[in-house]
Parts: sequence; structure tokens; C-alpha cells
Amino acid sequence: MRKILDILFCLLFVVLLVIPLALTNFKKNQASERDNAYLPEIDWEENVSVRERIEQVEEYYNKRVGLRNEALDAYVLLNDKLFSLMDHPTFMYGKNHYVFFDLDYYIADYQHLNLNEEWAEEYAGWMQRFSDLAHTHGAAFYYTLIPDKKTVYEEYFPSGYNKLGSVSRTDQLLNALSKTDVTYVYVLDWLLEAKKTEPVANQKYDAGHWNQNGAFAYAQKLIELLRETHPEIPRLEKAEFDISMQLQKYLPNSEFPINELVPVYTRITTKSVNESKWLRENASFRIEKPEPVHYVNEEHPELPKLLILHDSYLNGEAKLFLDHFSEVTLIHRDNVKGPHDYEAYLELLRPDIVIFENPERSLQRFAFTEED
Repeated sequence: MRKILDILFCLLFVVLLVIPLALTNFKKNQASERDNAYLPEIDWEENVSVRERIEQVEEYYNKRVGLRNEALDAYVLLNDKLFSLMDHPTFMYGKNHYVFFDLDYYIADYQHLNLNEEWAEEYAGWMQRFSDLAHTHGAAFYYTLIPDKKTVYEEYFPSGYNKLGSVSRTDQLLNALSKTDVTYVYVLDWLLEAKKTEPVANQKYDAGHWNQNGAFAYAQKLIELLRETHPEIPRLEKAEFDISMQLQKYLPNSEFPINELVPVYTRITTKSVNESKWLRENASFRIEKPEPVHYVNEEHPELPKLLILHDSYLNGEAKLFLDHFSEVTLIHRDNVKGPHDYEAYLELLRPDIVIFENPERSLQRFAFTEED
């Protein structure tokens, strides 16, 4: 009997070793949602040392081996349940189990380790150029900088991350912008005010963005700002939306359980018509995912036309601006690689107002090329 049990144990051990290898993903050009990156490839024609080749093969199988995500999810879940620790490649727990990004560039920004005045001046110069182009085409231009969750909810950020001085990269950028003619707004005060009455970011779900309360607070304050020069724009009110709570069972791109209720805003009715197909058919220049959206309010052509160049913070948030403008167009900045792309949109859409939005955390990955 003992011998049979030993054989069965050995067979089980072999099966547990073979199954992950048999399920290894050998396909090319595969992306990992969990790692937010493409899976590693091996170029066998590349002339490298034996040690480098071994490291390539090791990384290849470590990232592609079968059941990897399931094993990592189980490990993370056990750490959370047994030790109240979040061992995750992207996220970390702060105080009161608030979830924040656990990424080097994100933490460096919090600690003021990424200061660069030359970069800030260059970035402000890009915004000046984009502002000038908007004015050339008869449009007003506003730059809105969105604070990260770590800035709005700093009181919940994990302990142990000390700041180097009181000046942040955001401070450097705002100082550089103050020397230009760009009309800009740092949205921190808007969100801190809204935060007094309702959460503008979720405790756990989607640590990289505001929630829809925060998006609404931004849109409402932005419209109030625009009404100073365009009083015909109707005020944005919560009564325009059905506000419900939706259960999110897991962190984004993860099987890490959270079971958190998050706010969802659904526009009750709209007079605006989705003309995104027209935009795709008439744009002879670069369009990538996420695709731009374009709405037309034919009942109120006297209202100004709005063009928003945005980051992921405003993905899916066109609903907040519908019926307050004669046209609403949201274009992700991945579709605006440089001034020529931007000017092509200006010529096609003829907006009256241009909003450029982007958050603190993605500034370092953003640049225009002069020749584009």
C-alpha cells in the first residue's frame, strides 16, 4: 500500500510540473493585462552571450508559463487574508486599506525625486504652442492638470515614504506655466471641495483614476469656468443623471477580491446624437484606440463647440458634457502625437473651446515631437 501511495504521489508531482509547461503561451506579440506589457520574446538570431541567453529563456518561461496568473492571484489572496498584506505587482495598501499604485515613477513623484525644471519649462512650452494654435483657429484654450489619488487622499498614503523638500514636479510645472500665456487650472481645489461631501476616488477599485463623483465634480466646475466667457452654456446638474452603485468584485486586471460599491452616472436623456462614425470617416489622419467620440446637439446649434484632448481619466465621460454644447468631441491624446495631428483636428472640427486634460502620474510619459 505504501508503495502505491509513493507512486501516486510521484505521478501527481510530475503532473503538477508538466501541466504548467504544457500550457505555456508560445504565441508571438502577446500582451499581458496583468503586467500591462507585452510578454517577452526570444530573438534566436540575436548574437548574445550564453549568460544573456539563459536570462532571456528564464524570463520567457517565467512570464509565459501556464497558470502563472492563477498562481500569482492565489499568492496575493493568501497574503491579504492571512497577513493583511497586498503583494501585487501594481498596487499596494495604504492606511485604512486604501489602494494606491505601487510603481516606481508614481512613488518617486510622491517623494519629489523626479524634479526637473528644464523638463517643466519644455512642457509649458508645448502647452503654449497648443494654446497659440487654438487661438489661431479662433478657439479658447484651457489646460487642466488632474491630481493623482495620492495627492487628493494623501492622508491614506502608506507610511514610510518621506518627501524630499516641499517642491514637487507639479509645483515646477505650475510655476513654468505661470510664465506663459496659457490659461491653466490645477484641479486639486475642485476635488478637495467635492471630497468633503462624497468620495471622489474609490477606496480600492481603480487606484489610477478618480471615480465618477470626481469626474462629475471636474466637469461641473469646468463648465462653471467656461460660463464666465460663455454664459449661454447651461449649468451641469446631478439631476441630469441616474446615480447608482455598482459592485466591483476585483481590482482591475486582477482576481484580487475587493467587493466594493462604486458610483455610476447614467445620463437620463440627451438631445445629442452620436456622430463618431462621421469623425472616423472624415479624419484622414491618425486615429488609434481608444477611438474618439463626437456628438452633435442639433437642437441647440447656438451653443459653443467643445473639443477635449484627454487621458484615461475622461474615457467614457462624454456624457458629462452632452446637451451643454452644440458639439462635444473627446479625443484621447494617443491620437495627438504632435502639433500637426492637433491642427488637423482643429481644422476639421472648428471648435470654440479646447480643453487639454492630463493627470500628474502620466506627465513623464508624454511628449510631442517637433517634426510630427
